[in-house]
Amino acid sequence: MLNSFDRWLIVFLNGYVHRSPAFDHFIVYLQQNSLLTGGLMMALLWWAWALPAEEDRRLKDREILIFGLIASVLVGFACRAIAAVVPFRERPIHNPQLHLQLPYGLDPRTLLSWSSFPSDHAAVYFALAAAIWMVSRRLGVIAVIDATVINCLPRLYIGVHYPTDIIVGALIGVLTTYVLTLPRIRQTLMKPAWPWLLSHPGPFYAMLFLCTAEAGTGFSMLHDMLSGVLYLLRTHGIRLH
Repeated sequence: MLNSFDRWLIVFLNGYVHRSPAFDHFIVYLQQNSLLTGGLMMALLWWAWALPAEEDRRLKDREILIFGLIASVLVGFACRAIAAVVPFRERPIHNPQLHLQLPYGLDPRTLLSWSSFPSDHAAVYFALAAAIWMVSRRLGVIAVIDATVINCLPRLYIGVHYPTDIIVGALIGVLTTYVLTLPRIRQTLMKPAWPWLLSHPGPFYAMLFLCTAEAGTGFSMLHDMLSGVLYLLRTHGIRLH
């Protein structure tokens, strides 16, 4: 059952589709370009990591950023798990009740077999934006704008998510980061790890680079791996919906 808010906003935005082929192609390209979507968020995270501060404050800020990354991984899997157990929700562009126009340049098979609720995209980037916000309000504002304007609103325009998909995903991301960065949880988990991380900066930064590189692509490799697993399950007659 589609609620009136989702229907109204999706139909309203779709009314601008096909008015400008160049604009449609740009929005579709924007969603496919990892540098413009995740790359900016990772640049902000590394910027926040390098902000000058006293030693105690620096360790605290870096703990928050580390747990923001961890939260982004967890919420990505959590959203897919939720999507697997709640009733399947057709993407707007695949919902025959809406009669939407397909933006120029968008593959009509986009996310055809993936449930739209909740948005793992919104969850991942708002989890990261929340961590950056906790470290620096100035960078956090840019991160929130990036998560909203660059990563989420275009997905409404091209019709791969409903507004409530985005809202719920964003809430999951922010709340997960908030819980993981609570002082008691953060300090308990990081206290035994810091001596090793500080004495072995090479392996630590190598792992951190790999994590941020994958986060910068929206965890596309993990997405592809999960797609492969789902494909194998379906070929053996196992369905999750």
